[in-house]
Amino acid sequence: MPRLAFDHEKICRMALWKLRLAFINSPIAFLLVDDIFTLPEMQRLYTHVFSKEFDRRNFQKKFLSSGIITPVAQNDEERKSPHAPIQYRFNEAGYVHLREKMLR
Repeated sequence: MPRLAFDHEKICRMALWKLRLAFINSPIAFLLVDDIFTLPEMQRLYTHVFSKEFDRRNFQKKFLSSGIITPVAQNDEERKSPHAPIQYRFNEAGYVHLREKMLR
């Protein structure tokens, strides 16, 4: 980040801190990706927001086991390609269930 005037650097740091809190406490990440996304896209978003690398296998395992995403059915053409990435969408019911489970 370039050098900023006045207290703008402090304001940017505070905004990033609040964004990180929102990522932890709400499904805001799903508002920052397309409705249908891949796990590598979501991982890149988390990498940028938290300024750290995440292990691909652990990241995917946690997201898949959380129940907050569901795979999107692929069309015939995509199924033919073994390299086509699996696409997902946000599962709001899964998110609500996870939040309730965490608050018990």
